[in-house]
Amino acid sequence: MSNFLTFAVGGILFFLIGLHQSLLPILPSLLPSYHLPLFLSFLSTLSSLLSLLYSNHDPLSFPLSLSLLLLSLLFLLHSLVKITLRPLPSSVVDLLLLAALALESMYIFQSKRINPNGVENRYMDLLLIPVGVCSVATCGSILRPTDWEWKLGRGIGLTLHGTWLVQMGFSFFSSAIANGCTLHRRSWSDYTISCKSHHETHRSSALATLQFNCHLGFVVILVLGGYSAIAGNLLIGDGRSRYKALDVIESSSDMPEES
Repeated sequence: MSNFLTFAVGGILFFLIGLHQSLLPILPSLLPSYHLPLFLSFLSTLSSLLSLLYSNHDPLSFPLSLSLLLLSLLFLLHSLVKITLRPLPSSVVDLLLLAALALESMYIFQSKRINPNGVENRYMDLLLIPVGVCSVATCGSILRPTDWEWKLGRGIGLTLHGTWLVQMGFSFFSSAIANGCTLHRRSWSDYTISCKSHHETHRSSALATLQFNCHLGFVVILVLGGYSAIAGNLLIGDGRSRYKALDVIESSSDMPEES
């Protein structure tokens, strides 16, 4: 149960951080730009610490909690630096986030090397997609800190990262695991998901891809739909559309100027 909670709580908190990053460019006065990510990162760190304390009773939770703990600590450090060192350029602060993403990528590749044949590797491969999106968007934010598109892209990546962590918790540690596949412990701090035959292994990998596509579509619709709806009401001051018909523009340009 603690394994599932590790993924679920961490995923929900990263989902909220991603929504905050996505909406921050259009709601800077309504969303606290410093304290909310700090609070969410603190909760994620606390959750991972509690899971580590209970890892003596459930050894499988140790590597999972440790990976989320390291990532949460760097997010927490990222938020603390923003608050305590306000004059520091945002590009320098974003380097900490880039370091957190690089650390997570290293952990994913290391886990794939230990268990090259497990079904969980397919989920880890798909987890690299939101990590890569966040990394590219963070690099773009470092190079062009005033462009809001990079912050939106990073928010989408973090949101997808969070929902996929929740899905991994369901797929690994609940009855939602693929038929014919079971979770096995290889050592005190290592686990793998093996299936009875190659057919069931391929089916599990295809199911993971289908689940990821559903998560990707959900996140894109949620973030971009919410972004466009809020931006349409807030970015236009008088609430009226800036669209003008082409014939209206041409007729107004042909009118002689009054002397």
